[in-house]
Amino acid sequence: MWLTLKSKLNAKVDKVDGKQLSTNDYTTAEKNKLAGLSNYSHPTSAGNKHIPAGGAAGKILGWASDGTAQWVDDKNTTYGDATQSAHGLMTAADKTKLDGIAAGANKYVHPSYTAAAAGLYKVTVDASGHVSATTAVAKSDITALGIPSTNTTYGAASQSANGLMSAADKKKLDGFGAASSYATMTYVGQQISAAGHISKSIVQTLPAVKDAKDNVIYMIKKATPDGSNLYDEYMLISGALEKIGDTKTVIDEITNEEIDAILAS
Repeated sequence: MWLTLKSKLNAKVDKVDGKQLSTNDYTTAEKNKLAGLSNYSHPTSAGNKHIPAGGAAGKILGWASDGTAQWVDDKNTTYGDATQSAHGLMTAADKTKLDGIAAGANKYVHPSYTAAAAGLYKVTVDASGHVSATTAVAKSDITALGIPSTNTTYGAASQSANGLMSAADKKKLDGFGAASSYATMTYVGQQISAAGHISKSIVQTLPAVKDAKDNVIYMIKKATPDGSNLYDEYMLISGALEKIGDTKTVIDEITNEEIDAILAS
């Protein structure tokens, strides 16, 4: 028992004033490490070097070698206005022009072609649907369509050939009244056949219808007599004085149809 107690006492640690016991044991490796420490020296490898001494106004740091800088002269970077062949700064005029262009605008220029006066042309149309060229139409272009190359001309009509109405014939035609105002030959023949004793009376002017008598042929002298043809002849027919002819002697061949029409009336 005593020996055991003595052994324990020999292993005890004496208390030192101002110090306390710790569970952390200070090892030999840590002591050796601490003993190997010395004053700090900044590394001089690439990327760890300090800014070099020196420098002045107008100087900047520039590259000297890998990881090393040196003081060099500052070089101002200047830019001129941009041109169509060189880069540069945008001018105020270009900025104003740019701001005036609407978003999504495109640089469309309507095609311009040679103007042509009014006339008949063959036209050329481009891919955009614009008339890009005109060529005056020639006679050969017309005949190529099958239209005759010769001019079509017409003369005045005659009693044996068709043609255009002459001015004289137009004046003569305009002198007649409406067709409905004239009695037909058949109707006049019927009235003459149905009439009793017919007499002729030469007058200066035609009487009024109310004063005209049936079965009387009123004869008025022509303004321009033609040989023995001196008078125009009028007769009261259906309440109107109708011109039935004149004193010109005309002998026409009568057809069987006309004879049948007279006999049937």
